[in-house]
Amino acid sequence: MPAQRLTYDDAIAFSDPELVERLWSRIGDIEDDHIYGDLCLFVDELTERQAPQIARLNIERTSASSSTRTSRRCDSAKRRG
Repeated sequence: MPAQRLTYDDAIAFSDPELVERLWSRIGDIEDDHIYGDLCLFVDELTERQAPQIARLNIERTSASSSTRTSRRCDSAKRRG
């Protein structure tokens, strides 16, 4: 049986750390390097501007998992700017 899709209510129920983790987990599934890098930049910039507390969670996430594909590629995408 396929996994059930998330609803708006599911997303609203997530804590900030859970939402950040789910977002970056899904972004990590993107195979196209250019789309992946662009999304990293857009999400990082948007959260830094509009939700600094979530941006801090993201910094903590990348620090804690610095060896993962997500954090390495997002860091390289920032430098590519």
